[in-house]
Amino acid sequence: MTASTIRNGIEHLYKLGDGKFAIFNSLTLKIAYGNEHLRRAFDAHKDNKTSTCGTAEMSVLAELVKNRVIISRTDQDNLINELKHSIETSEIATLYLLPTLDCDTSCSYCIVRDIARERWDCRKSMEHEEIFHALKTFYILSSNSKRRRDIVIFGGEPSMVPDIVNQIGRTVRDDFDDHESNLVVVSNGIGIHRIIQSIRRYDIFPIISIDGYAGRGNMSRGNYEIESCFKALRESGMHFGLSITLGKHNIIGFEKEILSIVDQFKPLEIGINNYLHSRLDCYPNEFYLAGEDISELLFRLYIHLAERGIFFEQLLRRMRPFIEETPRLKECPACGGKIVFLPDRTMGRCEYFSLNRLHLLEYSNPFSSIAMTNNEWAKLSPINWGYCKDCECRMLCGGGCIYDNYSATNSVETRDRLRCDQDRMTLRLMILALYNLLNRPDDDVFFPTVEEKRKLYFNAKDDEFVPLQSSSRAGEFNFRSAK
Repeated sequence: MTASTIRNGIEHLYKLGDGKFAIFNSLTLKIAYGNEHLRRAFDAHKDNKTSTCGTAEMSVLAELVKNRVIISRTDQDNLINELKHSIETSEIATLYLLPTLDCDTSCSYCIVRDIARERWDCRKSMEHEEIFHALKTFYILSSNSKRRRDIVIFGGEPSMVPDIVNQIGRTVRDDFDDHESNLVVVSNGIGIHRIIQSIRRYDIFPIISIDGYAGRGNMSRGNYEIESCFKALRESGMHFGLSITLGKHNIIGFEKEILSIVDQFKPLEIGINNYLHSRLDCYPNEFYLAGEDISELLFRLYIHLAERGIFFEQLLRRMRPFIEETPRLKECPACGGKIVFLPDRTMGRCEYFSLNRLHLLEYSNPFSSIAMTNNEWAKLSPINWGYCKDCECRMLCGGGCIYDNYSATNSVETRDRLRCDQDRMTLRLMILALYNLLNRPDDDVFFPTVEEKRKLYFNAKDDEFVPLQSSSRAGEFNFRSAK
């Protein structure tokens, strides 16, 4: 499938094969499918030669305008201004707590432990007073948020400090009487027995980080630890999610192995991450995999998982804005909607910047510190970046990970090129998959509705009250609800 871009940068033509084409508007997120009449109408519009169009092409152009696949320059400017205005302020609704930076594994691709050992005293964990201070600060900052709160216990490995995990659960559920927020712990699962009572008692959703059955990538764990972890969770009657890393260390046989794990352990949701963070002085991560083959692999896995009713977070984070026509203006809540706390009374906006002691906030005076910088972070979005203005994925990618952008380009306002390429390939796979699902080869031109686009969910449940779905909605803008 090939693509060319029209003069104003927001309308894109795709050749699907067998004389079929698609036009996608990267601002309105509307799409049209059709035959040669569609292509000719596109070419005439692109070259400002609509006066030479035949009757069929003029009819197609009228339908493209009516369905907002083609919009005027004035409408384009108005929409961009509306979107820019929507992100000028952000509500803080996400808290990351890193109670320890130590870990009981040595994953070769992970940068956290190496940076922590260079820049931090890993023997230190957050103290009880720091936990209460972090949570109290977060509840004050998020008091006016319309979004559901997300509180994520991260690391390092949280199960190495089980008393702190228990305190976090008790403080959230009992002291603050908060039974609505998503409370999540991300763990490698090896020490799950140390925190499982806290998980069950305080309704903490566990996300278990794995690479596969065999403990690949110098993970220092094998079948027994993984299986015993999931067995313990199942016996406790608990749902859980998986966070799976894909890299050079486990690409061989990855698809088959992941589907086997899913069928055996039946997680509620899954994240599969090939965007491996890198050290600031060593980009990209040596285990990072990119390219057309990886995009196609992940898209196949999305279909397999969605058919099983399982939410695949990284793909649906791109898929939902395309389907629901809700532009994704930010990839991460760190762009004005998130705070993080680390040991040694450290506060920041992003755990990876904070690990590097960059963009820290003032621990003892957080409200003033946030007020002075929140507007700057809230505006980190491709809607504000000239670099992205002609990109077909401008309203789907959210600008990518700000830390990765900085690692790749030394700027938080220029995208990581490797991620751009993968996002564009993913969009093209979505466009082709939707066309095949709708199965309307005899229609000259047609315009899929949102309801028809929802076929791309297959059996996956897009439930905003499951943790990864909730956080993945951060940064989306709904034109319909804004009216």
